[in-house]
Amino acid sequence: MSTKRIKFLSRKKILQKDIRVRLEVNGPSKRFTAGLNIESYGFPSESRVWIEAKQLLETLRFDLGTVAQPRAATPIDISRLRGERVTFNLLVLDPVNARKLGSAETVRPNVEAGAMENSIPLLPVDASARLDPLLWRVDYCDNDEEGHSDAPVLMLDSGAAQGAASFYVQDPAVRAMILPAAMREVLTRLLLVDHIDYEPGSRSWRNSWIRFASRLVGEDPPASDAPNFTVDAGDWIGQATSKLAKNAGFLETYIRERRT
Repeated sequence: MSTKRIKFLSRKKILQKDIRVRLEVNGPSKRFTAGLNIESYGFPSESRVWIEAKQLLETLRFDLGTVAQPRAATPIDISRLRGERVTFNLLVLDPVNARKLGSAETVRPNVEAGAMENSIPLLPVDASARLDPLLWRVDYCDNDEEGHSDAPVLMLDSGAAQGAASFYVQDPAVRAMILPAAMREVLTRLLLVDHIDYEPGSRSWRNSWIRFASRLVGEDPPASDAPNFTVDAGDWIGQATSKLAKNAGFLETYIRERRT
């Protein structure tokens, strides 16, 4: 009796630079739009494209059409997902047997141009849990584009933020008191605890954070084997947090808001 050999084709990894997801949160309302650039991957034109929105233990799946005929990029409502740390999976499936031809996992919503000046684009916020007696903390528990499992998330107490993290951090006092401190904590961990050396070409969350801070300071951090590294790295971290606060006008906005 002959045995039929089944040929398994390798699954293609879709790069996150070819996926753009914009998430809009307005109180309890939550929706996203997705834009894709996957023509160069060579998927069959009739392949089905799906996107999954994930938050906590719940996943919602949506049909984006086919590779050749994608659906219009209209807003998709995902308000039933609790919390605000939403990530996405993209799947390209064989139209006959639903075999997975390509995928991208744990895609984070993209940051709009200009966001660098008044926020930390690499720090998603989550107000889905109580932190009592703390108001906030930085957790290292998410995945980044290279599969690392300890990328930082700014956790806010759900009672204080009333479950709406993005609205809570729009408050001038909250931004002024939390964001520079959170940035200092992450950079301190990277440079003074983990002693990483900056790799400009890497997209890992560690190097993305250093790249963001380097743009603020105007120069890269000292190498971990440099003389006086601890002092110089501490000064560099201080410059980065001060630049963030200055560019965003945290202090001036806070004082102005308090006077009105």
